Amino acid sequence: MAQAPNVIMVAAGQSRRMGDVNKLLIPINGIPLIRRSAQLYRSFSPHVAIVTGYQADLVTPLIDDLDVTIIRNIDYDQGQQSSVLEGLKQMKLQGDTPPAVMIALADQYCLTTADLTQLYKAFLNQKSMKVTIPKVAKQRGNPVIFPASTLACIQGQQNQTLRGYIDSHPDELYWHETSNTRYITDLDTPEDVKRAQLTLSSEWPQQIFG
Repeated sequence: MAQAPNVIMVAAGQSRRMGDVNKLLIPINGIPLIRRSAQLYRSFSPHVAIVTGYQADLVTPLIDDLDVTIIRNIDYDQGQQSSVLEGLKQMKLQGDTPPAVMIALADQYCLTTADLTQLYKAFLNQKSMKVTIPKVAKQRGNPVIFPASTLACIQGQQNQTLRGYIDSHPDELYWHETSNTRYITDLDTPEDVKRAQLTLSSEWPQQIFG
């Protein structure tokens, strides 16, 4: 397989639907979610940038010993797009010119290296490189792979967002249709955590939500 893409993992959100809990700090099999996700993407690619924001002082110490680039987005309250753009800006400053960039979320606790590899193979197997998005039973999943040239085009357009590009350029998309529900499984609410307890053989803390 071709060289792995660069990865930008967004880990800057405020976990509002979790109440007072920062979901990135929740331990899964004894490992904080943020560290578990960072280790996953680092096992897939040698070039991983993690964009922190909300409670960065708590999140960063959990990953600062890993071989990843940590970027702090001070404007994290402006939404996920601002974190992605901050990650792309730092990549550009570092002189990286990847053929593709995988935009990843930090809360997909079920994903495996094999899942990421399968998605990247789907990207590479196209005759012309397109934005590659997993789809499970008509539901859009993550992560999403962008050709580097597409991201450069988006960056050069004022007020253009990644989601806006996806919605307005259907011919530039490749939907990787699969039955693999790990692409659409994440932790957003206390109910998601309870469901995760049923699928993971781990000792979960009993007082996460008080």
